[in-house]
Amino acid sequence: VSSCVSGRGDTILMLPGDYEGSTVTIDKDSVTLLGSGAAQTTYTEEGAAAGADAIIVTADGVTLVGLSIQSDSADGNGAGVVASGTCDGLSWRMVVRT
Repeated sequence: VSSCVSGRGDTILMLPGDYEGSTVTIDKDSVTLLGSGAAQTTYTEEGAAAGADAIIVTADGVTLVGLSIQSDSADGNGAGVVASGTCDGLSWRMVVRT
C-alpha cells in the first residue's frame, strides 16, 4: 500500500480482500485511502517488532474510508492509526480497528 502513495492528492482504492504488509506511512498531503467497506477490506500490519503500528499519518488532509485496520505487532501494543505531527484535516469514516 505504501508504494501506491506517490503524490499529493492521490486516491488509493483497495478492492475487497485481506491485505498484509509492513507499516504504511502516508506522508503526502490530501491522500485518500479508500477501502470497499470495513467488512470487506482489511489491512493487517505484519511487523515482528514490538509496538509496530499499521498506518502512520504525517501529512495534512488525509482521509481513511471503509476499511478495517489491524496491527499484528509482536507484543500486541501496536496502534491501528497513528497521527504524527499536526496532521490538519485528518479524517476517517467507517474505519474499524480489529
